[in-house]
Amino acid sequence: AEYMGGRVPQLQVLDLSANEFALKGACALADALPSLPALHTLHLEYNSIGADGARALAAHFAAIPQLRTLNIGDNDIGIEGARALAAGLVFTLRLEHLSLESNIISTDGALALAAALPSTPRLRSLNLFANFFGPAGAAALGRALLHLQQLNTLVLYANRFGDDGARELAPALRALSELQVLDIGDTDITGAGAAAFVHTAPMHVARAIADQFNVADALAARCAARCVAVTLVVVHSRGAQVSSLGLLSRSLLQRLVEWIIHGHGAVPESILAVPEP
Repeated sequence: AEYMGGRVPQLQVLDLSANEFALKGACALADALPSLPALHTLHLEYNSIGADGARALAAHFAAIPQLRTLNIGDNDIGIEGARALAAGLVFTLRLEHLSLESNIISTDGALALAAALPSTPRLRSLNLFANFFGPAGAAALGRALLHLQQLNTLVLYANRFGDDGARELAPALRALSELQVLDIGDTDITGAGAAAFVHTAPMHVARAIADQFNVADALAARCAARCVAVTLVVVHSRGAQVSSLGLLSRSLLQRLVEWIIHGHGAVPESILAVPEP
């Protein structure tokens, strides 16, 4: 930080992870941030900065408007640190990757963070591993996800929201068409909670969850529902009675189910092109 006391306009990436510089180092770095206007990547995990260190850093986020990656994992920031970071996120409009892994921000910290996340609409990955928030935190996060439609990675492993939180959070996944990774392991959910995610996540994510939690029946029910919806459209387009599902051949239904299960997207004309009954 002393070296950066002068302006370093060209510095874009700064990795100070695993240095254990604690509060004193965090404050020195915070004072240096205004000299780093081009900084877009900041790794600070494993430094024990605590809540006061997080507060010092967040107070200077406005000085680094290019910030796209922020990793403050394993720093014992707790609830107050999460609140301080949340206040600083309003200045990080370009943020794409945020990791607060293993900071025990608990439910109150998750509530503060969730309230701030709509300020980061470009966010692509969010890592909240091992922060021990409960159902209320999951519900607040679900509301925030509606504003993060570019998100492709969401890590929630080792939190404590259970089935109640899963039911609150799951509906928001319908808005996350870009989602590729959803980690909900060790979150106190049962098959019922996992099924809630299976019904709403993008199909490739839903398949992974169904395998992980052994809820293939939930996946089958979702696929069946989608197949019936497509079937109704096909029947209607042929001028038949919508209730007359028997007009469609077994082979067409099989092709529809296979197409949906494998997550291929919109059903092409080649699938629907079967002879009139």
